[in-house]
Amino acid sequence: MRYILSILLLCGLCDGAWAQPAEKKPEPPPPPEFGVASKFRTQPARIKPTLYNLPALSLPHPFSPVAALRQLYPGAQYQIPHPKLPADTLQLAEWSCPACPVKWVNGWIPGQKLRFPLTDDNQTQWHDTLAFTDDSGSQNLFISFATTPNMEGEDFLPSGRYNCAYMGLAWFRLVGAEWQLQAFSPVVGCFGAFQTLPPLQLMRLAPNRYACMLLNANGGPGQPYVADLYLIAAEKRQFRVVLQSAGVSCINDSRITYTPTIEPGTDAGVSGIPQLRVRVQGHCSRTLPVEGGTRLLQEVQPHLVHEGACRFTVVRTYLYTKNQYQLTHTATQIDGE
Repeated sequence: MRYILSILLLCGLCDGAWAQPAEKKPEPPPPPEFGVASKFRTQPARIKPTLYNLPALSLPHPFSPVAALRQLYPGAQYQIPHPKLPADTLQLAEWSCPACPVKWVNGWIPGQKLRFPLTDDNQTQWHDTLAFTDDSGSQNLFISFATTPNMEGEDFLPSGRYNCAYMGLAWFRLVGAEWQLQAFSPVVGCFGAFQTLPPLQLMRLAPNRYACMLLNANGGPGQPYVADLYLIAAEKRQFRVVLQSAGVSCINDSRITYTPTIEPGTDAGVSGIPQLRVRVQGHCSRTLPVEGGTRLLQEVQPHLVHEGACRFTVVRTYLYTKNQYQLTHTATQIDGE
């Protein structure tokens, strides 16, 4: 009996030992390939549906694009180390706006419509700045902003060849010691590839009238990049596309190459704004395959009746009427080699 009690007592002690919870080990650090995404977990701030209403906004001199971002896109503001430039940082605004009116813009796929703002999570960052002095001597800034889906899962690295970025534009003018907001649109279109906006160029359209120009290009891996030209100007304190010229540039192809230039004209219509000419000059080699003709400008294709290299010039003339530039004339010149 004594032995039986001893055995039962020993079993009870063993059961008690096994019943004790195991000590929890600390979680291992995330592997290096997770990068900055492993260190930053953010939640979008819900903002009021006033995003499209131009605020009365003044910022102190010298101008800070980060301050403009915080005021124009009032979401959760934070900064992270730049994934490609360790010495730099990304300033981000993360927001959602379920009650905001939805605007639909074109994507890369023909007929595709993309909604802005995104349903759940928008990440916006400052992208580009154009500084200029207008004809009256005032200092001005055009500021572009890029909005994309939340990119934490991609380590804040842009991805997707046919993923464009929503471009917003703001115009500030220096008045005294303050930069006063003149125009603002949170979205004017979805441009670029790999969720990255193309660079902006400044265009003077008329005295004290300026616009942003961009080439919106894309193409397959290792394939030619064909671009459309856009002019975006401020109208009634908002930005909108006033000119679109399709297929004006082709690069990354030794057999077909052409590039555009914009030439302000002298003739003006009833609007008082001079016409514009989009001049496209290029080269076509002898080795151009039949299917390659689809990458040629539509004005050039009918003139290629013989096999052989050629140089060509296409001039499209636009007149400003009904709040946008309308194509009024096209001239094509083909020179053999």
